[in-house]
Amino acid sequence: MVRKSENQMDTSPQPVYLIAGADHWLRATRRRQLVQQLLGLDPGSESAVTTLPPDSSLAVVLDELRTVPMFSAYRVVIIDPADDLVSSYGEELERYMLKPSRTASLLMVVDKADGRTRLVKNLKNLAAVLECQPLEKQAMLQWIMQHAQECYHRKIQPQAAAELQRLIGDDHAQLDGELNKLSIYIGERPLITVEDVQALVGQHREEMVFRIVEYINQNRRADALQQWHQVWKSDRAASKRAVGGLAYQVRKYLETLYQSLQGKVPGNAHWMLGMSSDELRQWLKKTDPQRVENQLRRLFRADLESKNGVSNTLTAIEKQLIEMTG
Repeated sequence: MVRKSENQMDTSPQPVYLIAGADHWLRATRRRQLVQQLLGLDPGSESAVTTLPPDSSLAVVLDELRTVPMFSAYRVVIIDPADDLVSSYGEELERYMLKPSRTASLLMVVDKADGRTRLVKNLKNLAAVLECQPLEKQAMLQWIMQHAQECYHRKIQPQAAAELQRLIGDDHAQLDGELNKLSIYIGERPLITVEDVQALVGQHREEMVFRIVEYINQNRRADALQQWHQVWKSDRAASKRAVGGLAYQVRKYLETLYQSLQGKVPGNAHWMLGMSSDELRQWLKKTDPQRVENQLRRLFRADLESKNGVSNTLTAIEKQLIEMTG
């Protein structure tokens, strides 16, 4: 969520802005929006943006701010990240704000705005602190629907937004990327449905997890570990959901094995497990349910180890994959 401070006023540019928050996608989005707000559609706006290195001295920053723009009426000077500048030159920046340049704004991006400092207090009074904070679960659902409409001109069903959040998590950057792909996937249709999300997002993720289980059953340790790293890299919130995804797939295997012992294997079982009918028959013949139960117990152990701080999820799963393919 991108949230402005209280008493917000958009009537005129402020000499200094502070974008604060740990979410890099939100920060970059707000930075882009603010630059557009300050410069508008000025033909020379691209040349009116100067991005300085994070270690720039205050003298260099002030010199840039006081340089009169040549091809536009206004200019923006950006420091990203600016944590060192803010902590080192807070008082000097306060003095600058008393007599700022009339043709430029300074835009500083930081991880956190320290509300105890006079600089931040003054900026908040000017509504010039733009906070980028993570959203709660329900608010994230609203953001998904709003973002799909505003950025990709598509509506998304509430159920589809909930399913997308379940599969991806609360990472704004990944959700934006998936909404972009979904908007292309549905073509001219105006509405993204649950079926669209499951087809485009869910299928890919479940196939990746399925491959890990398949490699475990084939004792292909290197392939299982390599596939696990691909799952991890593709999902920045994997630490919360990866064990659940693996356990869910293993449970589907186990249920099918028990159904086979009772002679009640569903006709679509091969499709649910990502196999052909022949592959499923061969797998059922050679697989011991006890082994699959052991796999499930090991996954639960990995989950417990990561939650108790014994190891992180990445290494906990690696350890269990090595044991399961031993």
